[in-house]
Amino acid sequence: MNNIILIITASLIISSPMLFAQPQIRIMPRMVIDLGDRYSGEIVEHIVTIKNAGNDTLRIQSLKPSCGCTAALLKGNKKDIGPSDSAQLSLVFNTKDLIGGVTKSVEVQSNDTTNPNLKILISTFVIERLKITPPRFMFYISNADSEYTAVLTLKNQTKHSSIKLLSLKSKFENLKVSLNKKIILPGEETQLKAILHPASTANIQGVIELTTNLPQKDKIEINVFSWSMKK
Repeated sequence: MNNIILIITASLIISSPMLFAQPQIRIMPRMVIDLGDRYSGEIVEHIVTIKNAGNDTLRIQSLKPSCGCTAALLKGNKKDIGPSDSAQLSLVFNTKDLIGGVTKSVEVQSNDTTNPNLKILISTFVIERLKITPPRFMFYISNADSEYTAVLTLKNQTKHSSIKLLSLKSKFENLKVSLNKKIILPGEETQLKAILHPASTANIQGVIELTTNLPQKDKIEINVFSWSMKK
């Protein structure tokens, strides 16, 4: 009887690692990534490590970014990660058309039953390289054939790069536009001036196209609105 008990006990000890084999996903060095301050238009790559802290093969089944501005790719397409082994995950974040505080995520789906849908968070504060204040031209017209002037301020918010204003095109009838200067040094600003000679007091909408040397944002459209003040 004792021999039977010993055999069963030994069998359980030998088989227990097989019974409790389980992959365990870990993200290193951390699951929350702070990219700090970035300028709009930057494309930032950040590498994290996916480690298998378990005793069975970890299988990465899918990677799901929360939006099109974020991409995730396993280096070498390494989807099966053995015990104590690891793989590198490349996270690429595109700040185009984003302004202010932004938080996005990448969901890592795996066969780790304790954490099958792990989320990696990516946060940053996106600074607009060229800040336009106010963001549009607004004219309030009371008399046709009169002259109306409006001014916008263009500020270079970068610390090290000059911004070149290459061309300026008005797509608004009877509107003339001009710039004080065409190169804005870091931290400096210039003025964009518009003079309107309306042919009528009717409400009108148009666009001014500003071409710059900004990466991924070389063409900026500035809206122009003309509102009638006549009753």
